[in-house]
Amino acid sequence: MRILFFTQQLAAFRSGVGTYARALTESLLARGHDVSVVAPEHEAVALDGGRIIPVPQPRRDPTPGGWFALGLSFARVLRREGAKHDVAFFADAREAWAAWKPPVPLAGAVHDAYALEWLGQGYPRALFADRLKRSAYYAFLRSVEGRTYRRLPRLAANSAHVARAMIAGYRLSPARVRVVPLGLPEGTPVPRIALEGRPALLFVGGNFQRKGLPVLLEALSALRAAHPEIHLHVVGRDRNQPAMASLARRLGVEAAVTFHGWQPNDRVRGMMAGADVFVMPSFTEGFGLVYAEAMASAAPVVATEAGGAREFFCEGEEALFVRPGDAMGLGRAIARVIQDPELANRLGEGGRRALSRLSVDAMAAGTELVLREAANG
Repeated sequence: MRILFFTQQLAAFRSGVGTYARALTESLLARGHDVSVVAPEHEAVALDGGRIIPVPQPRRDPTPGGWFALGLSFARVLRREGAKHDVAFFADAREAWAAWKPPVPLAGAVHDAYALEWLGQGYPRALFADRLKRSAYYAFLRSVEGRTYRRLPRLAANSAHVARAMIAGYRLSPARVRVVPLGLPEGTPVPRIALEGRPALLFVGGNFQRKGLPVLLEALSALRAAHPEIHLHVVGRDRNQPAMASLARRLGVEAAVTFHGWQPNDRVRGMMAGADVFVMPSFTEGFGLVYAEAMASAAPVVATEAGGAREFFCEGEEALFVRPGDAMGLGRAIARVIQDPELANRLGEGGRRALSRLSVDAMAAGTELVLREAANG
């Protein structure tokens, strides 16, 4: 097939979407497809056999990664290039919002449902320092997603959790949604990076509050009595970092937390290999590719029951799962891992084995089916 592939990320691996898009495009090329990738100029990379169509990086767009403005740029390329292809695919389906009356069938991937889950009964909105702005943004996001997803002939959801949420929330036909789990590409080995702390905990995420950092800080406060040398390492860039640092001060754990900011992918993998426990207790998580990345480094993983990760990993053998927002339960799970070396080893080894079920080739085959269904109407 001739595929016009739109993605916000391709080179920088700022988030799981970048890892996903790069692995998927390379695999589709390897499977014999003709792939033209439309991406921001600074994300352009050489693809063996693929064509890159760069677009300007949006400026003054407050949406994450400038996705709203990118949608306009993508729509212009779609009008110009679409008829030369059999199908167009959006690595993030919401970026197809401006693709009205396209000259080619469309498909897109959906990686999360957090704008819908924000409205859920019991969702801890009060914990968010930016809850008013976030609530307004999520209302806007639901409006855009609902209209956009209903126009796309086919959608690939990264988990059954995301599929169920968007089918119900946006009143979509289940026949148009297919679950395509993410696959993790094999990375070249990286040196282990020793981390301060005994034990050393690692959190990686670009949205601190939604990914449960306030709950982790509360759990850290409780753990320090039995583990005075414990240290939490936080990787990621978030405008709410000052609020999280203030919370750490109020809880008395400021000296036990290091904010590292954004780090290159290889360094993050080295930090994962050096961590005693990888912890990300998200309030919602579509799939949680970062859990798989930590498992690839053999780090024991403590994850959240919310979202899709529970579909793919076995409790007690490949990860420990906790209820979102349960700081005491989170502290107990972390304590179990750091006090039981046998459990820590079992989780590390089990996590690595689990990745054999999440191959890039299977992800590409599932996406290929979605693309063929879209192209054939």
